[in-house]
Amino acid sequence: MLNTYGLDNVSKLHYEIIINEKNDKIIYASSKLNENIGKIRDYLYKKVKVADTKIVKDKYYYLILNEDNVIGWVNLSDSIVLLNKRDEPVKFKDSEMKNLLNMEALDNIAEEIDVRKVYMSKYYAIVNDEIYEAVFEKKRIVGVFSRLKLDHSVKINKTIDVTTVQNYYKDSSCNILVEKTPNAKKMKAIDCFVNQGVVRLANKTSRYWIKSEELNNFNMKDYNY
Repeated sequence: MLNTYGLDNVSKLHYEIIINEKNDKIIYASSKLNENIGKIRDYLYKKVKVADTKIVKDKYYYLILNEDNVIGWVNLSDSIVLLNKRDEPVKFKDSEMKNLLNMEALDNIAEEIDVRKVYMSKYYAIVNDEIYEAVFEKKRIVGVFSRLKLDHSVKINKTIDVTTVQNYYKDSSCNILVEKTPNAKKMKAIDCFVNQGVVRLANKTSRYWIKSEELNNFNMKDYNY
């Protein structure tokens, strides 16, 4: 049985999982398990759908699909059930985050976490009673991380005074200054990342990042996630 929130808590089939098996498993053409059609290693760290489940010889077997294509029946024990949530921009608090996916097991798939980037948290996962989040860079799965270790975007959506701001940046890590400083006294604050102390602004069709410390009368503690 899946080592996650688990099937007992999933109300219907056609839910999604991330393949995270520690050992390679045979994929079968049917639940009779009489025709070997592949290995689960080919789908490691991929998001797939579960269309059906069956107990065969005291083991749980899952019929998995990739998009709308049937992959086959396979016994799973370590893969992670995904629970739907709204997409949220997140940044990593540090580059040494524990990833539940052992992505180093596949050559060249693991990439270093970039604390300068904004990623997208798309799903919850509950493992050993702890809440995790599945984080993506566009369509690429980055990993599954403890939600307490992520710096979540906090919505602001109000106009603020920016007369004290001297530096406007292109990037969320506030490393690359814009070529032309905007001439505005007020701008709409879209959101902020409290842990890193940065705020995203909108001015007409342009977007900027600033450090919250340059703002007057703006307390990041008011926007804790």
